[in-house]
Amino acid sequence: MQPCRTLIVGLALAGATLALSGLGGCEKGTSGKDINESVIYTLADVREAIGRRADEEPEHALLIDPRAPKYYAVGHLPGAVNLRLPDVREDDPRDHGLQKFDRLIVYGENPGSAVARAMFKRLLATGYGGVKFYAGGLDEWMLSGGEIEASELPPTEEE
Repeated sequence: MQPCRTLIVGLALAGATLALSGLGGCEKGTSGKDINESVIYTLADVREAIGRRADEEPEHALLIDPRAPKYYAVGHLPGAVNLRLPDVREDDPRDHGLQKFDRLIVYGENPGSAVARAMFKRLLATGYGGVKFYAGGLDEWMLSGGEIEASELPPTEEE
């Protein structure tokens, strides 16, 4: 009876260790703690950033939507770009097109968007400055009456 109990406890501890190791984040040196008050943008912050961008400060902020292209195409925040996790790698040189912006504002569907949090952490780990996280995401934006843009779905690559 004792060996069976030891095996069960060992498996439970191994599972807990694996689960906890996943909570720290997917990037070296970044964790959920990196998303704090200083980097979280509110609805008002995003509206202000969009306004500044439209009012002769085009390089003030870039909105980044890391969702799958089919969701991005259906609707995204005005002026947002669809930048996916595989497009930003820690070992690649920083993209000058992204570096020219004062703020990189990452958002997803809602506050629980794992892909948005992962993109936020990836940009930080890659060394980009001015990275912000709009936790309310597309859901809050639409609920507040914010305008959304739609795009054509990019053609699929033939294999």
